[in-house]
Amino acid sequence: MAGRALSSMSTLVLRELTAGPRAVLGWTSLHRVEGLVGGDTEVARVVVAELEAAGHVTRQPGGGERLYVHVPPVEPNPDRFKTLVESLMREAVEVDHRVHADIDLATDEVGLVAFGRAMPARRQDAEEWVGGQGLRALTMLTVAWERGWYDLVWPFSAALGGLFRVADHHDHAREAVRMGIDAVYRLHRTHLSSLRMLEARLLSDRDQHEDAERAATAALLCALQAADSDTVMTAYGARGQVREHAGRLADAANDFDRALTTARSHNAAQRPPSEAVLAARFDAVLTRLERAATLLGAQADPVDHARLVDALTEALGYAQQADPTRTRLARAVGALQEMIPQREAADLVLLVGKHAEQTGRIAEAREYYRRAMARYDAADLPQQAEEVRTLLTSLTRPEDPPGRAE
Repeated sequence: MAGRALSSMSTLVLRELTAGPRAVLGWTSLHRVEGLVGGDTEVARVVVAELEAAGHVTRQPGGGERLYVHVPPVEPNPDRFKTLVESLMREAVEVDHRVHADIDLATDEVGLVAFGRAMPARRQDAEEWVGGQGLRALTMLTVAWERGWYDLVWPFSAALGGLFRVADHHDHAREAVRMGIDAVYRLHRTHLSSLRMLEARLLSDRDQHEDAERAATAALLCALQAADSDTVMTAYGARGQVREHAGRLADAANDFDRALTTARSHNAAQRPPSEAVLAARFDAVLTRLERAATLLGAQADPVDHARLVDALTEALGYAQQADPTRTRLARAVGALQEMIPQREAADLVLLVGKHAEQTGRIAEAREYYRRAMARYDAADLPQQAEEVRTLLTSLTRPEDPPGRAE
């Protein structure tokens, strides 16, 4: 939900104005928007203000009710609507403070009597404000909550909850408080995630790799609980750095890839500048994996070979949704299998084939199994070749001719 470009209500209205069966290109009216939001003028005005700030509509000069719909949108002013929300939030907080002033000090009998006498006038203040601004304020609060402006939501919701309660609008009060509780929870998890990321970096600086990864994973969990895509992206990137520093390149590549995926899921106009940094780190990790494959050809150590096979295979599996990355890693695997003995090459290709099968890439698994079987035959290892043939047969489609698995 966090990071949404428009609230769900404004998104629906925009869709109807530009792509629905009664789409309009050019002039329309506030009355048309009212019809799309259930006939509430104040709700319609909030929607128009949000769409105007996003560059989708322009109001008639002079404050008229005619609207011009822009396709594509004109230059947005994203701070404009948020400023309106902040202004109304401050007004609500001021009225709420006035209505509830000194209530915590009214502890003795005299104080309670005095407060009770003042309450009718205070209730009237609350009722008048709610009657004039309540629906508009609740709509703006909802938009702010959907947009992820939680630093505005929690004081706004507390003020509205108090005013609606005094004015006997308990359903609206509960709705406002519910959004405030959610906002405070998300803010808490976001701040905690940032601190755990810092802790992870400090531990990583001291080469305390296991503790650093635990802290980074805790940061990621907090970010996911906050459901804030910017924080999730940053947390994946932070854990990727920790894993890269620990030499766990395949896991680091996975985290950078997930951070990139999160960044690219943003609205195109909102993609954070850190996307380029993440892409560079991801590329650097893959380059290190490729360099390791090249060096292994000259220094064929069995332990290094096993580690590299594992790293390449994991990275290949992680990149299953990214075709250019998968192709690049597959080339590294191919280069490696040409530089090592037939037995080791067969083991490598078999491992990659099994990973492809486990991740649902059956056509690739068949191809790797065929290559592994051929290399085991060339290494004069009939038992291993037969075991791979069994795996290949299990993937053979019913319509495939005998001896062919694709």
